[in-house]
Amino acid sequence: MEIYTPCRNRSACRHDGANSGCGDPGSKSKEIRIGFQTIPNTEAVAKGAGWHEKALSGWKVKWVPFDSGRDVNNALASDSIDIGLVGSTLVSTGLSKGIDYEVIWLADVIGDNEALVVKDTSGIQEIGDLVGKTIAVTFGSTTQYSLLGALQASQIDSGKVHIIDMKPADMLAAWNRGDIDGGYVWQPTLQQMQQNGGHVLITSGQLAHKGIVTADVIVVRKSFAESHPEQVKTYLASLNKAVTLFRSHPDEAAAVVAKEFGISHEEALEMMKELIWLSADEQLTSDYLGTPDHQGELWESAGGYGAFPEGAKPDRPGAFSKGIPGCRFFSFIARSCTRSRGEVMKVLELKHISLAYEQGKKTFCALQDINLTIDEGGSS
Repeated sequence: MEIYTPCRNRSACRHDGANSGCGDPGSKSKEIRIGFQTIPNTEAVAKGAGWHEKALSGWKVKWVPFDSGRDVNNALASDSIDIGLVGSTLVSTGLSKGIDYEVIWLADVIGDNEALVVKDTSGIQEIGDLVGKTIAVTFGSTTQYSLLGALQASQIDSGKVHIIDMKPADMLAAWNRGDIDGGYVWQPTLQQMQQNGGHVLITSGQLAHKGIVTADVIVVRKSFAESHPEQVKTYLASLNKAVTLFRSHPDEAAAVVAKEFGISHEEALEMMKELIWLSADEQLTSDYLGTPDHQGELWESAGGYGAFPEGAKPDRPGAFSKGIPGCRFFSFIARSCTRSRGEVMKVLELKHISLAYEQGKKTFCALQDINLTIDEGGSS
């Protein structure tokens, strides 16, 4: 039997798209609606382990599946979900279109888990061979940005390549039918296409070295964040916990993802290693999110999303940086210590990551050495 408790804080009972549990004697438990995609990152680990359900006491966690970030953006715009996983390019698009959300977490920095895979029988051996070929990609996604970036880097006119819009499931079906010569896509579809007569031409990890950087980003509707800041922070603590698990016990983390996605342990581990996993403190450095006062380099590189053709690119350059205030939600997790840069890098053992370090200032500890404690007054 549910017991009705009158709401003491009427301002917290305003409508924000989530069931607040206040007002009606017959109201159901409070609900947080999370939009997710099939990507083997921090969200997948937290979801598979059931951490959000355990940590968000008194709240019902509703998981809403999506095939693409475009659909996530639409759901956020219509207040159908509260939190969602979106590619960095689509965050820029969403903010420029006026979707009222903010960035709170990098679920992963994209590495070799997104790639351009082509048919072994297509005759494609280098980027120049794409001219005249049919290549599928999800329009507006990080993969489209990467594909166009790869063509531009090789000085190839994208108009000379037949680029068509497809979601991963449709792309795999078209691949199996022989309708396309290749596709730029993410895991697990990427691996499935490779296993059925394909080879990788170039990865997003390789493009990152050329300055074409992309990421999978967690965003939250501002109205939900303002009404339920503690729940957002608790949610983020579980994502940070996923980084710890993957770094300290990768096999255990892979087992969670394997079960969640219905794939083998080996496949899950391989896919997860293709991503760059960043803890909250690392995300706050100048190489990535930075802080509301000092935006990181990832936001600066987001200005390059203008490489999209008309109709797919953001309306306003730099729109991505509008989402920065979300940093305040996970800054409570970050904890600094007096280790040297070299010591931090030795512990993290991550390739291609350069943590910002200024002489005389504190740098961040490796997450493995941090015992997370939530300071009730610690948000900034």
